[in-house]
Amino acid sequence: MGNLIRNNVLAFIKKEPVYFFTMTLIASIMFAFNSMLFSPDIKELCEQSYAMDILLLVSSGIIVFVNAWLVHYIMEYILKQRGREFAIYMSVGIKKKEIFWLYCKETCCQACFSWITGLFAGCLLQQFLMDIFYHLFRIEYKIKINISLRCILLSYIFYIICYIAALVSIRRYFMKLDIAGLLIADRKTEQTVINKNLSLTNKKLGTLLLKNNRLFLYRTVTSKMKTMKRVIFITTLLLACSLTGSTIAMFYTDYQNHQIDAEFPYSLLIYHDDGIPDFIKEKEVLKANRIKLETEHEYIIYKNSSEYRRIWLYTHLNYFNSLWEENSYNINQKVLDNNPDYDVYYQYDTFMKLSDYNKLRKMLGFPQKELGSDKYILQVKNRISKELSFGFTNKDIVIGNKTLYPYEICTDEFEQNGHNGADYIIVIPDEAASSLKPYYSVYALQTSDIISSEVSSSLSEINTGTDNFKYGSNHNILYASPVLVKTEIEGSLKSLISVLLFPFAYISLVFLCATMAVLSIQLVSDSKIHKYRYMVLARLGMKESGINKLVHQQLALSYLVPAILALVTGGTISLYISRTMVYNVGMSVAYVKYLLLSLIWIAVIYLAYYILADLLFRRNIFFDK
Repeated sequence: MGNLIRNNVLAFIKKEPVYFFTMTLIASIMFAFNSMLFSPDIKELCEQSYAMDILLLVSSGIIVFVNAWLVHYIMEYILKQRGREFAIYMSVGIKKKEIFWLYCKETCCQACFSWITGLFAGCLLQQFLMDIFYHLFRIEYKIKINISLRCILLSYIFYIICYIAALVSIRRYFMKLDIAGLLIADRKTEQTVINKNLSLTNKKLGTLLLKNNRLFLYRTVTSKMKTMKRVIFITTLLLACSLTGSTIAMFYTDYQNHQIDAEFPYSLLIYHDDGIPDFIKEKEVLKANRIKLETEHEYIIYKNSSEYRRIWLYTHLNYFNSLWEENSYNINQKVLDNNPDYDVYYQYDTFMKLSDYNKLRKMLGFPQKELGSDKYILQVKNRISKELSFGFTNKDIVIGNKTLYPYEICTDEFEQNGHNGADYIIVIPDEAASSLKPYYSVYALQTSDIISSEVSSSLSEINTGTDNFKYGSNHNILYASPVLVKTEIEGSLKSLISVLLFPFAYISLVFLCATMAVLSIQLVSDSKIHKYRYMVLARLGMKESGINKLVHQQLALSYLVPAILALVTGGTISLYISRTMVYNVGMSVAYVKYLLLSLIWIAVIYLAYYILADLLFRRNIFFDK
């Protein structure tokens, strides 16, 4: 009995390598991602590791459900293929329960084999994931094998649940079959539906289909599409989910790579309500903690009695549409008073001297600006610049007895979340500032040292009397505080990004593997059916190269159908989600980028399965006797 089980398992792996490859790959993915639940390094670096644990467990639950369906689908398919064999067992007196128990043992052996193989592959994938995680926090990762027995046990439990659930379902189906039912099931796997309703009465259509073997491909592909309606629907659904999850993961990866530096370019910014710079206590804290300063600058933000631009933003930006009056030039003050989330702008327009502006730009490595005595620069966030109109950007300013005219609109990333203005600031010649009143003061510095959370807390305790701080119209991912420590922000935001990035990538990968497995197994199984057709073509004089070309085209069309359907549905959803996220965080990027990036790596896996299916299909045609 042991030899029979071993031979059947080896024969199954040889016959269905796509399924074995997929389950091995899924086992490795499950182990690699579940290892993040037990990694002490992740718990140390990620402030919200508990949230990631919860989302990974939820993702695993979803994946178990999908894998259980995949295993059930393959088991039912194999059971039907072996219907004749099982019917013979029953005809010689072997009980149905004993036959099913034999089938269970074979399935469990195959599962263990793929699990063990996947475990070794998972260790490699684990290093890749940990390298990505460390790079999120800008820390060099040194290869370190961290195999947790709890991780192995949890992953194995998730994996084996898929098979147990599938076996329970298959048992009900199998126990209802008799010898005749098994033979009928076996016969159905060798039949195909031929489309007899193809009409070539249209002469142009007939000519088009007959040219270059198009008729053969049309009949072959469309007949299979009719018998694979359920499979195509499920694979399209899973592929669309994979595409959407991948797009979200790509967005958060890109956000952490670029937008954090752009949104928070300074190492430390401290806001004071007082218009006279007085940061002695803060400097003492930094000195006591041996924070080495590279560059620093204290400066004043000024005001006059104007609030034109504040009102313009409230009444024109899409984010504040519920504040608009009918004439679009007055704020609905009642709505503003009842919604503190909208109270995001300083009461008066904010101004900065050109000398301070250039010193701050130098700290960031930006070129210096020159300004005439009657000109001003409008420095705004790039995110809102696309919504600004002539009335905002080209309005003259009267300061004292002098009129200043617009010279330039600058959208360099300048940290305008409350310190250098809220969304905007007006840069004026130094001499013009003498006619303005000091509004508040700011201390900016750059350092290569890491400012710890303890230092940040000490700085915040000094600055507890702040009540006028405003942060602008950011929407989704925003960290605004009078004391802004970049390393603290970076750790907090990257923890949030990690919480979302890895679960979405996890689901996306497994869904894609399941999709490719079902589709590939279905197409490879058709090789027996199509072998006769290609044999006829060979006898009619078609060379092997021509047959190979036809196989390539047939499989390409079969893979293309669910891909197009998934792209239409999943692509539409992905574009909507990425467009919303890009707008909400203010990134300067074409939102279609994330869909294209997702399509690239999905296409790589798609191509790998296509090549594997193509090789197996042609092997069965030419060598399966």
